[in-house]
Amino acid sequence: MFIQLILAASTPGVYYAYTNSDGVGKGIVVLLLIGSVFTWSVMIDKGMALYRARQCSNRFLARFRANKKNIATPQLVREGSADPGPIGAIYSAGVERLLEFYESDSRSQQYSTAISTRPSRLSDAQYNAIEAVLEREVSSQIQQLETRIGFLATLVSVSPFCGLFGTVWGVMLAFCGIAAAGKSDFTALAPGVAGALLTTVAGLIVAIPSLVGYNLLTATIRTLTITMDNFTEEFMVRIKLEQLELDQAEREEKEAKAEQQSAALPPVHPVPAQPQPVRAYVPPRPQPQPVYQQPARPQPVTVPMPAQPAPVQQPAPAVVMPPVQQPAPPQAYPAEAPAQPPVPGTGPANPME
Repeated sequence: MFIQLILAASTPGVYYAYTNSDGVGKGIVVLLLIGSVFTWSVMIDKGMALYRARQCSNRFLARFRANKKNIATPQLVREGSADPGPIGAIYSAGVERLLEFYESDSRSQQYSTAISTRPSRLSDAQYNAIEAVLEREVSSQIQQLETRIGFLATLVSVSPFCGLFGTVWGVMLAFCGIAAAGKSDFTALAPGVAGALLTTVAGLIVAIPSLVGYNLLTATIRTLTITMDNFTEEFMVRIKLEQLELDQAEREEKEAKAEQQSAALPPVHPVPAQPQPVRAYVPPRPQPQPVYQQPARPQPVTVPMPAQPAPVQQPAPAVVMPPVQQPAPPQAYPAEAPAQPPVPGTGPANPME
């Protein structure tokens, strides 16, 4: 009844086409109008939500960049927990894990009146843990932004096909009615064709706004996604800069302690170094080489010995050798002459020799 009132209030031609459609054509028109209502509700709701998310994200991002102090200041933590935008949620998740590594609590930091929590040294594993928390929160925010976008994309794709189906169905029934009546009159064909074309119009009414709204919403979601990714990188860079400042502060503190210790010690006056005389280089003189002289050999001294009487030489007994069975080898040297008996009077002067 509601659909009939809407069609009757629009134009007489639309109402005429709807009344001359069959049950399938009317069902398709009603279904497409219901889909159009859902499409507009989704587009309006998602458009307002994305606009609010973008405004909140830009506002919190400006406050985050304006804070040049510690990344985990109590005021910024309170603003992040109260901010409904995706950037605030990402900041709250990341700073909560960061305060855990700083041995603090995000809730106590939120209600604290101090300036900020003192940073501590972070390891590579802690860096990776913070980055994983930020990426997980970014994925969660993207899923929330893309809710019901798939339904809108489905209506964009299905609506033209539903209208085409209603058109083909109505034209088929119109020609079947002409064939059953047995006359080819335009007045008999017009009502069926009008009802068939009404489904095409309804399908286009649903598809065109859905397509425009889908493109606008996806472009906004893509922009917010890029903003969240950039904020994640900026968050990690701020943490690394704080670590560098912490290193510099520790280095300066060590240098100050060293200066204090050196100032506490009594001053030591250095003894001026005495200038050393310059000596001219004198080349070394060549040393004479010793000449080796062969020592003189002692000359033998001949001592005359007294003459002694010569002993009587007894003839040596003859030795009979057995005959040699083997032939004698060839002699390489001449045979020695047989020993001659000494001549009396020619023996040694000393008989002990």
